[in-house]
Parts: sequence; structure tokens; C-alpha cells
Amino acid sequence: MNEIENALQALKAAKAAKLEAEAQIEDAQALLIKIAERDEVKTLSGTVDGQTVNATVVAVERLSYDEKALKKALGDKWKTIRTEKVDATKLKTAIIKGEVDATEVAKHTTIQKSKPYLRLSVGDTTQQRDS
Repeated sequence: MNEIENALQALKAAKAAKLEAEAQIEDAQALLIKIAERDEVKTLSGTVDGQTVNATVVAVERLSYDEKALKKALGDKWKTIRTEKVDATKLKTAIIKGEVDATEVAKHTTIQKSKPYLRLSVGDTTQQRDS
């Protein structure tokens, strides 16, 4: 085997290992997220190889507005809450002031959640802790 074939073989093997590792990571994360949801907690902790490992479930939520329907529902008030897109701060202020009906806004608002993922932090449990 020549130098190119050796490098190609190494690359092919590394990519296969990476795919396998990514699948294992996905499976472990899915299991941990399921456990956290079942136990109604955001962070799971355990000791692995003498270190404390914390896994925190992170899921981002974003509001999305049906702008066409919201514009129709709000009429002239639409201009007071919109710049290039709905300004969430202006909209919230208008709702608080009673200038915009919160029920109408709610009808045209959805919450978008990202796929939950885990953030890991690792600490050494063998270190002595201060009391």
C-alpha cells in the first residue's frame, strides 16, 4: 500500500469511527434527556472516573408570529409595534399599557422549541472541598 492509500484508509476508518461515536453520543443524550424529563429536573449529576459530571438539559424557545394575521387583527396599531419585524419589547409594552389586546396576540403567536441538547461540565471529585 502506498502513502495515499494509507492516508485514505486512515481517513475512511476515522470517519466511520466518528459516525459511530456520534450515534453513541446521540443515544446517550436522548436517554439522559428522557431521564431528566421523567424526573422533572434540568441537571443530572454523577461520578465518572473520579470526576463529577453534570449534564444540563438546554432547550431554547423562540416566539414566532403569524405577521399577516396579526397585522390584520391589529389594524393601525400594527405600525406601533413593528420595525422590520415584530419588536417583542414594543409589543409587550403595548400589551401592558392596554394598547394591544393580549388575546389577539396570543392567537397569532407560536412558541418554537429547539431540539434539547446537553451541556456537560466536569469537575474532579478527588479534590478536597472547603466546608
